[in-house]
Amino acid sequence: MPHVEADRPGRFKARVLGTGIRKSDKSKSVSISFRFLLTEYFNPESNLWVPWSEYRQTIFGQAWIVKKDGKPNDDAVENVCRVFDWSGNLADFNESGRSWPQCSVTLDYEEYNGTEILKVKWINSYDDEGGRAFGNMEESEMNTMDAVLGSQFRAIAGNVARNKPKQEAVPAAAPPASDGGDEIPF
Repeated sequence: MPHVEADRPGRFKARVLGTGIRKSDKSKSVSISFRFLLTEYFNPESNLWVPWSEYRQTIFGQAWIVKKDGKPNDDAVENVCRVFDWSGNLADFNESGRSWPQCSVTLDYEEYNGTEILKVKWINSYDDEGGRAFGNMEESEMNTMDAVLGSQFRAIAGNVARNKPKQEAVPAAAPPASDGGDEIPF
């Protein structure tokens, strides 16, 4: 039974069917190209993974590991290393029949030359839960960043506070009126 192209955005578990190295005709950029078979679909309404292999849907995706200027795209390289246990050797992706770890992919529409196309937006590890961790910076990293940029952050915060519109003062409540009795009001 032949494969068909994916037909919807969303999060999917995927198996790598094939890989290759692709260079751009217009710049110095290089990508690792993937053909993914979608095996499970995350149904956001039920919050459950649904088997998807029976639909035999595939999609082409790329990880741009070299930027237009010919320099490595560190984030993409690190991600490919994490997701696929890649050694950094480009020849790995030209080996036919190689077995790669399963992964998860996020698909969404993007406009290209006036046409909406379905595209792999993210490639993540198989057990990725979607979204991102609330915080991922170590305290030492925060302290270093604070030492470098903290004074600028505080200056901006001070300007925001200084330029904030002043709220009108609310008059204090009047003391309760005395009924003229002998009782001391306190």
